[in-house]
Amino acid sequence: MFDKMDDGHTMKASFDLANANYPTIAGCVVFVGDESLLAGNNPPIADMDGPYVADEGSVVYFDASNSYDPDCNTLEYRWDFQSDGTWTAWSYSPFASHIYGDDWSGMVTLEVREASTSDQFTESLAMSVTINNVAPSVDPIPVTTIDEGQTVTFNGHATDPGSDDLIFTWDWGNPSLGQTVNPYLNNPPNPDPNPSKDYNPRDVTDTVSQIYGDNGMYTVTLSVEDDDGDVTTVSTIVTVKNISPIVDPLPAVTIFEGQTVTFAGHATDPGSDDLTFTWTWGYAGFSDTVTTFLNAPPSPDLPLSPEYNPMDVTDTASQTYGDNGVYVVTLNVTDDDAHVTIVTTTVTVLNVAPTIVNVEAYVLINFTLRAAGEKWHNVEMYILEDGTEIAFAEVVRYPGSPDDQSKTLYDVKCDITKVIEVKILYTPWDDPVNGQPNGATPVWVTLDFYDGEDIRLHHTCNVNHPDTWEWIIGVNQHLVGHEINFEADASDPGSDDLEFDWFWDDFMPNDVNEYYNDNLNPDPYPSPDGIFPFFAHDETTHTFAAGGNYNVALTVTDDDGDADVIVIIIILL
Repeated sequence: MFDKMDDGHTMKASFDLANANYPTIAGCVVFVGDESLLAGNNPPIADMDGPYVADEGSVVYFDASNSYDPDCNTLEYRWDFQSDGTWTAWSYSPFASHIYGDDWSGMVTLEVREASTSDQFTESLAMSVTINNVAPSVDPIPVTTIDEGQTVTFNGHATDPGSDDLIFTWDWGNPSLGQTVNPYLNNPPNPDPNPSKDYNPRDVTDTVSQIYGDNGMYTVTLSVEDDDGDVTTVSTIVTVKNISPIVDPLPAVTIFEGQTVTFAGHATDPGSDDLTFTWTWGYAGFSDTVTTFLNAPPSPDLPLSPEYNPMDVTDTASQTYGDNGVYVVTLNVTDDDAHVTIVTTTVTVLNVAPTIVNVEAYVLINFTLRAAGEKWHNVEMYILEDGTEIAFAEVVRYPGSPDDQSKTLYDVKCDITKVIEVKILYTPWDDPVNGQPNGATPVWVTLDFYDGEDIRLHHTCNVNHPDTWEWIIGVNQHLVGHEINFEADASDPGSDDLEFDWFWDDFMPNDVNEYYNDNLNPDPYPSPDGIFPFFAHDETTHTFAAGGNYNVALTVTDDDGDADVIVIIIILL
């Protein structure tokens, strides 16, 4: 039986061999004209399956087994897989395979020829090929937990069946960290051409690291993109734990009351946190000292600030303690995630005894000088303390009443720890002569006291005396029985009450006066926030009934029992 082919003249012959008595020519095609066989050589017929569609990097199998030669000659085959003039060697096999390393769309060309005839015929056939791009394959990234300030390292692994450039893009889960982008070229140093004929499947590991400066949960994304724009993305979670600040120990300190203690608190934090230093000084009356150090001034730290900026801060704080005691000083360093580190130390404040800065024992006396007798003669009066002049008056006698011509020195303050004297000087020979050369000048000195008593002393100077008259009057002995004023000043560097205790050395009771630090109530213990330094002034009086020298002792005692003592000698002889 003969079947007519599509070309109008080619027939494929087949025979029923079971019922025929002629030779079999199955697979051969003969040309028939006028129903007779034609003699001579005919060209082969090229045939292949297709069209072909495959992924880059996969094997494409080509089949030309349906090609034949009408004359039943043996055929040879060769292939041009991209129809670019690059041929395989001739082969007797009608089968071929090829791997396309890049996505591509084009034609594959087949050539067939008769293997052994002298007048070889060659036939060709082209068929379409479509190679699809394949996105990279990316391994999962492990979930990771670290501390803030630590570095996380990932090994991103990707494969691509195509011979593509690959770009690894890491997003670290916060805009402030940016992205890490690493390209891997298929054929460095140049980017991959399109298409790239060579088959070079990719197997790339990209190792990257990132420091996280703040606690939180961050979604890390790895996108691997090939040079055809296909992207594969994987993600994971990095959990960053907060770390409390690290605070250096504080030294124990000993100071005296009234002094200032200064601490330098040092703290570090591996995270990019704000740090707040809070000092408490061990006494409820003191306010805390609070200082905040911003990680990125002038604004407070954001809830997530993973950019790496570890903190290393020293805060200097001072406090003055006005009273003795042992005070527990606490430093709290808090990060902006409310994690606190606490260190404590002690400040031992030692008491300081008060100091008596001044003691006075005195009387106020009005000294009056009165002279009579010779006219135009002058009399001088000097008030002396241990021989040093403290006041002066002069009377010149002129016609009229001597009372009108007297001179008074008012409120002369006489220190009775010294010898008080009144010295009267009269030099008649250097005065004008008036009356008899042997005349006399009576002189009166009056001591008036604040208790109303006065003492009048008299002396007559002879004009005929060739030298200066000098009359010395001792005053101290006249103070017996009169009130003597005592004043004292004392200071204390601490906020203490002060007690003034006067011992009179005459068997009379001591005078004791108390001065409160707040001028109202006894000083509590401790009172480091009281008034300091504290100054107190005490005034009292005392009357001595007999003459003599008295060792008067003043003791000033603070409320902690420390005291200062000073002894003065009262001269009443």
